Amino acid sequence: SRLVSARVGSTAVLPCEWRNVPVQTPHVQWNTDTDIVFERKGEQLFEGEGYENRVDVPQDKLLEGNCSLVLKNVSVTDAGVYQSYLSVKRMKRASSTKWVLLQTLELSVDEPTQEELKETLPAKETPGKIFHEKLITT
Repeated sequence: SRLVSARVGSTAVLPCEWRNVPVQTPHVQWNTDTDIVFERKGEQLFEGEGYENRVDVPQDKLLEGNCSLVLKNVSVTDAGVYQSYLSVKRMKRASSTKWVLLQTLELSVDEPTQEELKETLPAKETPGKIFHEKLITT
């Protein structure tokens, strides 16, 4: 499986493409071993628990054959194996569908270094010298 690495707090893009599949409205699902992460069919979408407001497969991209998952504000608990599936009809006229595996990849999450953590903490205020200007000059 492919490996994607991302830093804590960053946005990860998990690559995925679907091509040469005769699908009118692509219906894609991303999941981990235990959870459904995201699902989209046209305008309809589902965000998995813990992934609310952090995940998307942009609809315009999906229609072009790009089913990459955009995962914002990556956390340590996001690390693991992700799989994307496309819903495909079993036969041309049949209404029954099956999930076809498109991509399996692993997300590794790098924790920020001590230096980076220091940078994000507010700098200690150093008391500056105060110069008193004379407001009244006689």
